[in-house]
Amino acid sequence: MLKIAENELGSEGAIPIIKSAGTLASLTLAKNNLKSDVGKHFAQLLKRSDTIQKLSLEYNELEMVGTRQLSLGIARSTSLKSLSLKANVIGDQGMCLLAAAMQSCATLIELDVSLNEIGPVGFAALCEALPYSNLQTLVCCKNLLGDEIL
Repeated sequence: MLKIAENELGSEGAIPIIKSAGTLASLTLAKNNLKSDVGKHFAQLLKRSDTIQKLSLEYNELEMVGTRQLSLGIARSTSLKSLSLKANVIGDQGMCLLAAAMQSCATLIELDVSLNEIGPVGFAALCEALPYSNLQTLVCCKNLLGDEIL
């Protein structure tokens, strides 16, 4: 396990850590000012590692572009069990990409997408994907769902 939170690493500082994390079971890089450009590095990590079970990236700025790249790795992961993307501004498009990826990741059982500006479109994609996933815990608090989902 490696937990480096609230250190303002930025993407440049995080990339060497991500590249060397292949044998870890858990990686936390919360509140480190990570941008969308790290998404591809997380995707590579998830594709090559058979040990990474927990990835916590709360309060960064992956946005939709970084989430697109990350989703490619999630879809090919054979070990990821828990993913927290809380407060990464992924929006509806990012949620749609995650929903598709989680259907291919048989090991993913926990997902936190709170505080991500997810609206009815992204939430609908998530709901449609749930029966085809193995999620046991889903946290989707403080988004932009409104009453349109009813």
